[in-house]
Amino acid sequence: MRLNSLSKITTFLILAFLLNACAAEQKKITQQQVANVLSEIDRATQNKDMDGICDFMAKDAKISITIEGFGPTQHLTMTREEYRDNGKKAFIASSDYKFNRQDNKVTIEPDGSSATVTDKTYETVTIEGKEIRSVTSGIAVLRLENNKLVIVALDGVSKPN
Repeated sequence: MRLNSLSKITTFLILAFLLNACAAEQKKITQQQVANVLSEIDRATQNKDMDGICDFMAKDAKISITIEGFGPTQHLTMTREEYRDNGKKAFIASSDYKFNRQDNKVTIEPDGSSATVTDKTYETVTIEGKEIRSVTSGIAVLRLENNKLVIVALDGVSKPN
């Protein structure tokens, strides 16, 4: 009986080790996961869906945007909720919105714990009959939180285009 119990314990420990090893492997961020998140964010952006965009942001995401060339330079720091609310207001006040992401570069940390995306987003919008074109150079840091890849930090510099 003692040998049977020892065998069961050994089997349990081996299975626990293997399951833990598999879980650790699944917790590494992949290029495909990042591409999927960017695609979903782009789709939400095209649809002016700020809730959809913010679904891919951590609740405590750090958002910093610098706006240059549209008057005095503005440095904005926002929470996810402020970003969502400001975006909704901007979408309501605008028409003919066009968005295009280019020059994506994705870097994943060697341990797979985070990914950094640098890109340029080109936007055209009409506000009060005036067309405004901008280009934003952005850096986003993504991490897995509760098995979901989310943006934990977003920095951007927006200028007229």
